Amino acid sequence: MTRTLRFAALASLLMACRPAAPASVTDTPASTASTPAGPQVDAQRMLSTIEHLASDALAGRYTLAPEIGQAADYLAQAYREAGLEPVGEDFVVPYALTIGAKLEGEQKLSAQPARGRALTFEAPAFTPLPQSASAQVKGELVFVGYAASSDPEPDGQISYDDLAGVDVKGKVVLAFTDAPNTPDLAAFFGILEGIAKDFQADAGPLLEAGDEAAMRKLHEDAREEIAQALEPFMRGQALPKSFREVADPMASELDIFSLLGPVMEMARELPGPRFSTGGGRMGSKLTRLEKAGAAAVIFVRGPRSFIQAAQRELDPLPELISDPPEVMGEPASIPVVQMRWHDAERLFKAGGLDLSKTQAKIDESLEPRSKALKIEVELETKVQPIRVQAPNVLARIPGTTRADEIVLFGAHFDHIGNTATGDCRRIDRTGDEICNGADDNASGTAMVLELARAIAQSGQPPERTLLFASFSGEELGLLGSEAMAAAPPFERDQVVAMVNLDMVGRLSTQGLAIGGLSSSDDWMPLLDEIGTKGMEVVYERSITSRSDHANWFTHEIPVLFFFTGLHADYHRAGDHVEEINVEGMQSIGELVLDIAAALASGRDVKWREPEADEGLVGRLPGSDESTIEKRVEAEPKAAAE
Repeated sequence: MTRTLRFAALASLLMACRPAAPASVTDTPASTASTPAGPQVDAQRMLSTIEHLASDALAGRYTLAPEIGQAADYLAQAYREAGLEPVGEDFVVPYALTIGAKLEGEQKLSAQPARGRALTFEAPAFTPLPQSASAQVKGELVFVGYAASSDPEPDGQISYDDLAGVDVKGKVVLAFTDAPNTPDLAAFFGILEGIAKDFQADAGPLLEAGDEAAMRKLHEDAREEIAQALEPFMRGQALPKSFREVADPMASELDIFSLLGPVMEMARELPGPRFSTGGGRMGSKLTRLEKAGAAAVIFVRGPRSFIQAAQRELDPLPELISDPPEVMGEPASIPVVQMRWHDAERLFKAGGLDLSKTQAKIDESLEPRSKALKIEVELETKVQPIRVQAPNVLARIPGTTRADEIVLFGAHFDHIGNTATGDCRRIDRTGDEICNGADDNASGTAMVLELARAIAQSGQPPERTLLFASFSGEELGLLGSEAMAAAPPFERDQVVAMVNLDMVGRLSTQGLAIGGLSSSDDWMPLLDEIGTKGMEVVYERSITSRSDHANWFTHEIPVLFFFTGLHADYHRAGDHVEEINVEGMQSIGELVLDIAAALASGRDVKWREPEADEGLVGRLPGSDESTIEKRVEAEPKAAAE
């Protein structure tokens, strides 16, 4: 599951309950219940797939590392051996990603205020961003705040929109990065990880000496460091009293998830607009600005967006290509540059504004302050994008009587790599530097593959065509599914439903969450008929934006999302195969197979436009009681058997 960098969306992530201990990998039978004749899933085969995908040899399956190709080849061969067909010439379906750019020639930026001297800027005052097009433009400068829009309110209204009523057609746009009253969250996470790492290093000798008083002080100091980083963004609200309470001074790790849970819960309840579904992201801003007709964009990271004073003073500009590489977003059709805020102050001043004060006023009032600055800007960019190919995997079982109708099953098979390549955090006490991603999302990938095997080997061909997709790029922003949904190697209009499996390997006391019910009135009756296979199930109407089904939902395709919840090993090196709940995988697999059988045989699932608060949201299933359809408790163990 992708790690979104939106502050408000962290609430649901960090409030997740701790999972119960999973069933033993070695002691659990493949199935504890009898199954009728026909397709049957095998948990041990799923486990074998997870073991391979989550092995150290695949180094965390980072989309921009060579191992992602090895994982794709493994899946392609597995589908081939199961008797499925490719869609097109090959099971592996590549798509392009931009990982940077290189400059080609001189970059120019100048401005002529209505009154006063012309301003000329040279590197390092600004740099083209990797998303920039190569072009020369001239136009009036318009300040549009953060160029952001907030999440819809329950009544569907947008309470904050920097572009509302602002004409940017043919204009050069000046905008802050990030979102109002929101820190540079990449830097914020870096600070948290640094605090946790320092804590762990300091705790070792104290634990060995049994010094409880010193350990308590260490816990308190770490909490105070985090409090200082959080303070500017809490809108004057004091942190919960529990934040500074040290329940277990001899705890050897600083559990960031548990520590920040109450803080994020409180932040979620703060009044005002929220920006959890992408309204403050660079890509979303560029898309909106291009659509509105902007001729070029100048971004500035305002001083309030920095966490650390040293970074605020340095104000480093983005690299055109990072090491290790990162996805930079698809190239825009217009020039896009970023300026240092100290240099951008000259533009603000020429337009009658103070940069720091303007950002502070927006952050404090949470009201847009967009304004034409009466400055004419000339901008010339010359860049060449650097692109690589990443793999999706796609297989099919052809339908019979309704072959022109498609049911799509999907899961992402990428993860976050290791400490050298990717976004993995080392566990110092064990020296583990690989985020293997057994649950996230080798589990979902294995289940989709097992569904395909079970149906293909049953000898009972489906009426509808069934497609099985393994997406890469999910952890980098749902990129593989976005590419496939935008330009599929099949007729997208023929897709009647999409079922997504993401993190289904750790069924615990928090149960199974099934999201997406608001995308069709037909989902709940079908799920009621199938039942819960003895599991506790939370049925969720809303559609989380944080996994691959979101890209199909935006094309008005009914979706279901299966998820067993977050845990302490989420996006950490401890997400190992030994923690997989094999019995839980069997139960979930049987449930999804029953859904697949119903959809394959022609069960109608008609699209429904969700209500405003039940559509695409940043939170995870089950985290908001107002959008939960119902909860069904688990059957007692004896009864279930």
